[in-house]
Amino acid sequence: MLLPAGDGPALGTGRGGWSGLRAVAHACQLLAILLWMHNGLGYIYDSVGLNGLMATRKVVPQKDADMSIEQFIDNEVKSNDVVLFMKGTPQFPQCGFSGQVVQILDHVGVGYKGLNVLESAELRDGIKTYSNWPTIPQLYVKGEFVGGCDIIREMFQAGELQQLLADKGVTVNAAASA
Repeated sequence: MLLPAGDGPALGTGRGGWSGLRAVAHACQLLAILLWMHNGLGYIYDSVGLNGLMATRKVVPQKDADMSIEQFIDNEVKSNDVVLFMKGTPQFPQCGFSGQVVQILDHVGVGYKGLNVLESAELRDGIKTYSNWPTIPQLYVKGEFVGGCDIIREMFQAGELQQLLADKGVTVNAAASA
């Protein structure tokens, strides 16, 4: 929201004129962003004070202090039917390749867990080592590495992804066609 500089007419702006309204608008925008993030579209943010309101810290799945990144990744891959290591979140992918895989999985109707590698250099490097695959995103089904964006897209177009999910016993909510 852009407001003119200086004190403007008192059109409900109170004592501060435009500068007061500007401060209120900024506070409201910040609060809206924090609420948006808190409702699942963002994963990590720090506690901040905002006119007496506190945003709590929301955290991605964390590894135990004594757990290596390899153990954390192995646990996530083995304890979830479908896991996507991606840049961004399923609700807000931050790279086109991750976004394509999210669209495919959503179209197929499969439930999956998305892990944002941008939140941790250790996770970003660790998943590449774990899979011996150099790029992100990476999709795992029932503990097995399936591939990155190009492989997932080709499998989907050929009907092979849907067949793999069926063969592995993964429930899908919608029939998909290429």
